[in-house]
Amino acid sequence: MILALFIIIGFFTPGSTPVPGKIYIKGASIGLNIIKPGTHSYQANWAANLKNMNINTIRFACGGEGDVWHINMIQNPNTWAQNLESLLAAVDSAGFKCYFYSLGDPWGGELGINDQDPDITSTISVTQAKSYLEELAGKNALGHNFLSDPRVAMWSVANEVNFGDPSNPNANYSGDIAICDYIRSKGGVVTVPYARVYDEWNQYFPQVAPMLAGHVDYLETHDYGLWQLANQYSLGKGAYDWAAWENWLYNDLKTSLAGIGSFDMDHVLLGEFGIWRGVGTCQGLTHYDFTDQNRVDYYTHYFNVIKKLGLKNLGFWLSIEENAYYSEAEQCRFGMITPVPDNIHFFDPAGQPYPGYDVIKLNYK
Repeated sequence: MILALFIIIGFFTPGSTPVPGKIYIKGASIGLNIIKPGTHSYQANWAANLKNMNINTIRFACGGEGDVWHINMIQNPNTWAQNLESLLAAVDSAGFKCYFYSLGDPWGGELGINDQDPDITSTISVTQAKSYLEELAGKNALGHNFLSDPRVAMWSVANEVNFGDPSNPNANYSGDIAICDYIRSKGGVVTVPYARVYDEWNQYFPQVAPMLAGHVDYLETHDYGLWQLANQYSLGKGAYDWAAWENWLYNDLKTSLAGIGSFDMDHVLLGEFGIWRGVGTCQGLTHYDFTDQNRVDYYTHYFNVIKKLGLKNLGFWLSIEENAYYSEAEQCRFGMITPVPDNIHFFDPAGQPYPGYDVIKLNYK
C-alpha cells in the first residue's frame, strides 16, 4: 500500500502514566512530496488544509516522486542530516509533529533503513541498520540526536511486517526487536505498524502484543474493512448494509483489542483506515467503485465504532492526494483533499475537500 504520515502534540514520556488533559493523536497520512516546494504534487496550503481538518499528527511516506527531501541516509551520506533538519523544521513551524511510515522502503523512500522483512528483497542487515541509527542518534554533521527529537512523535519500524514463526528465536522479528530496543535506548518512541504472524492479518494484537511488550511504546493496527464491505454487506447498486458492517467492524476490532496484554488504550493506535473514491483496485478488490455517499457513510459508521471502543489515537489514510500519474492499483484515490491540477489530469481546484472530509473534521474536533 502506498505510504503516508501523522502529526501529534503533547506526547508523554514513553511508558509513563497518562496525565489529565493529554492530547491524543488525530493523524493522517501524506506523501512527503506534497509539502516540498517544486515537486509535481506540492500544495502550498497543505498545513492550513490539515489544521482545518483538526489533524495534529502527520504520518509521512516518501510519495510517488521519491526522496524529494533527500533524507535517504544511504543515498545522501553527507547531507541527509541537514535535509532532515529542514523537513522537521518545516513541519514544526506549521504546528505539527510527525512520524515516518517506516525507516525505509524498497523504493528508496524515508531514511533508507529498509524493513527487516522477508517480503522485501532489499532489506539491510541489523548491523547495518544500527550503524545508521547511531548516525541518527547524534553521529552526524549536526551532532543532533534525531531519535529523541521532540518534533518526531514516534519512530515507525517495519510497516505491516511479517514476523514469521513466533516460537523461533531467530525468526524475522528478532531484527526488528533489536532496532526497536536501540531506538528506545536513545530516547525515541517506537511503534511497529500492524505486524503480523505467519502472514495472518486477523487477531493482530493477541498474536504480537506478547512479542512487542517491553520493546515498543505503541501497539498499532490497521483495519479498512473494505473487502468485507464489498463481499459480505453489499446490497447491490452501490448500497450497503451499513449497520451490519458496523457491527462486524466493532467485533473485529474488539477481538483484537482484547489481546493488548500489558498495554493500555492510551498506547494503542489505529494507524490506517479509509475508503477510496471512484473505481480502484486495492484491499483485495478489483476495479471496484465506491461513490461519494459511500465515503460519507463509511467514515460515519467507522467513527461510531471508534467511539464505542474508546480508541483515542487515530490516523486515517489518506489526507491530501498526489497528482494521479500512478496506476489505479497504486493510487486508489483514498485522499480527502484534491491534488494540485496539472496539464495532464483534470481535478477540482487544489485544496477542495471530497465528501467525507466533514465527517472526519467533526469527529477529530
